[in-house]
Amino acid sequence: MTTEEKNLFLKDWEKELENKSFEDLATILANKDDYAPEFVEMVQQRIRAHGDYSEEKANAIIETAIEERKQNEELAEQRMSGWLMFFMFGLVFGSLSLLFRTYSIATPEYYGYNLPLMWTEITITLGVVVLAGYAFIALYKKWNNAVYLVYTYLGVAVFLNLLSWIQLGSEANIRVLFGGAVAIIWCLYFSNSERIKARYPEEERSFFKRDKYIIGTIIVIPIVLFIWGLNSTPSSPSLSIADGLEAGEIDQTSLIIDEKKLGENEVTDGFTIVTIPQGIKHEIVDIEEGHKMLVLTDEKGNAFYEIRIISGFAESFSSSDFEEYWLQSRDSTMLDDPHELTTNTTSEIKAGKCYRKVEEYQSELTVIWDFSMVFSYKTHKYCLLSAWYNKKDDVPIDDIIDSIKFEQ
Repeated sequence: MTTEEKNLFLKDWEKELENKSFEDLATILANKDDYAPEFVEMVQQRIRAHGDYSEEKANAIIETAIEERKQNEELAEQRMSGWLMFFMFGLVFGSLSLLFRTYSIATPEYYGYNLPLMWTEITITLGVVVLAGYAFIALYKKWNNAVYLVYTYLGVAVFLNLLSWIQLGSEANIRVLFGGAVAIIWCLYFSNSERIKARYPEEERSFFKRDKYIIGTIIVIPIVLFIWGLNSTPSSPSLSIADGLEAGEIDQTSLIIDEKKLGENEVTDGFTIVTIPQGIKHEIVDIEEGHKMLVLTDEKGNAFYEIRIISGFAESFSSSDFEEYWLQSRDSTMLDDPHELTTNTTSEIKAGKCYRKVEEYQSELTVIWDFSMVFSYKTHKYCLLSAWYNKKDDVPIDDIIDSIKFEQ
């Protein structure tokens, strides 16, 4: 810096200090690290030359200003940081998402009318939401249990992801890995962040007495309901010949269809009655374990399709069971072709509940895979239909599904 530039700065500083009081000058000295050394030296000269100058008075003002500055810095450290606010936003958003998901699936039908299992899902959801809300309030109010509640919430989240992985297998791999990684990152943040340590001092952290009861209730109730659900017989929406009985106790011979009583164009595989539309031929094929498969094809060979129907008996059935059947039945050789899920519905038909998925595969031709399952909660019979056909062909699959009966 040249002498001329330095002189300009000195003139500006002198003008700035011209009307400063003794207290103002002392406050500047208390924060001297924020100013240029030349400016601080000028302030020291001004304060010594001030009419109210007293070394004791100056030191007292300086010490008070330094103490206030420390307190302000501590308060700034304890304020809600951007990352902490982001985490708290995640608590709210995650809770609302979980509530919406549970509301959309927690129906007796989804759980095969196994009400204890349905209430297991509901109580888990309510427990997680309560824990998230409790942690949110504790973080906001700077309670001593705030950080421990966060660790508990993250542990519960990881545990639920692991349960999803056990239930869904590879379908949940990405979600489990992502959820676990996010939980670890947040744990590291709450363990190592200086701002978190300043806002929630480690030496003051502790669980409240009520926390043990709240967390214990959130954990124990779903476990009890889950065990109850595993050992209970699903109820049905209507009177069922199988209610209160286990699969081995049911006389399935009483459920076998009498072929002599079939109506016109009706065929049966023993469990299910299907009305065959005009122009379709059928064949009964024996498969493993005494089951039979009904195969429907075009009678004249003008359309190229095949509809396979397999029936049986089950204690209960749910949407998740249908998803598993669908995944197991997919043709792996077709998955390399571009494909799109065009239908994914659950509906009521005369025979019972119908679950259906339709996929279009683009190869040389547009090939349709039509997969559906009909389940009767009254008779506990099911009927699985898997159909492959060209999109351009007229295949009466809807008429076939609507014609299904489980009783004569």
